Amino acid sequence: VVVQTQGMAAWLKQQLGGEGRIAANFDTPFPVNFIDRMLETFFPAFRADAERFAAELLPWRICRILGESPERYPELAAYLAPPQRELKRWQLGSRIAELFDQYRIYRPGMLENWRRGDSPEWADADWQKRLYLELCGGARVRTRELCFSEFFRLEAPPAGVELPERITVFGVGTLPPLFFHFFMKLAEFTPVY
Repeated sequence: VVVQTQGMAAWLKQQLGGEGRIAANFDTPFPVNFIDRMLETFFPAFRADAERFAAELLPWRICRILGESPERYPELAAYLAPPQRELKRWQLGSRIAELFDQYRIYRPGMLENWRRGDSPEWADADWQKRLYLELCGGARVRTRELCFSEFFRLEAPPAGVELPERITVFGVGTLPPLFFHFFMKLAEFTPVY
């Protein structure tokens, strides 16, 4: 059962386990966690991308890149200048990590265009493209965006892929369009409620 919040997960478990009933080993992932798990089921190499862009690691990776090679990002030099260079680099790394996470959910086509070598849609985003490609490790890595693109083109699940008997999306008031389309496509292969 896919849920939007931990509060909804706790409430659902209490309701299912109430009045002497038993609700054990009940999985209630958030939409992004469930989708990542399904992408890994369809595309086993997806785990490397998930680890590369893990929310707890990405700010640190960005800070390392900006610290080791500031000359590659002259657009950021004025902001990263003393005083408090390290603090500014951490704050900027955290904000950029959040921005890239939003791009991966709401602008996956733009990221794939960057990987193909297209220019950014706006003039001052060239440094973002360079940083994103450096984080990807080049164009050869299978990213979440590429997995989504391949998933949407599937006619049937690949041989050997085991899907849940049914999937319930419960109490989710809103989903990013990409996630909504993912569940719609997944419904072609297994029941989604």
